[in-house]
Amino acid sequence: MVQLERHDAASVTSFEQSLAILEKVKPPVGLRIAKVQGELGQALILAGKPTEAEVPLAKALAEFRRLRGDSSVEVHKTAALLVGLYQAQGNTRSAEALKGLLDSEK
Repeated sequence: MVQLERHDAASVTSFEQSLAILEKVKPPVGLRIAKVQGELGQALILAGKPTEAEVPLAKALAEFRRLRGDSSVEVHKTAALLVGLYQAQGNTRSAEALKGLLDSEK
């Protein structure tokens, strides 16, 4: 995923616009969509909107798992972001479920 320098609404908007365009491409480009969903989730976290980050991160994780498998770098990075997000929200059940996925990747 991209390391974001700016953590403002413009970064979030840029990823949202990119995602909207990619979702209209035929045939679908699942891996690109998943990458942008992950980047959008990361941008939302960094912009101070962690609640909004959950959906794009969860979608990215599901797509990375489908396309790359559970042992992929993308799955690990996205799952780690979601674990941190869930822990910050006090959602220990979801965090523990994903920790199990991370532990199985070692």
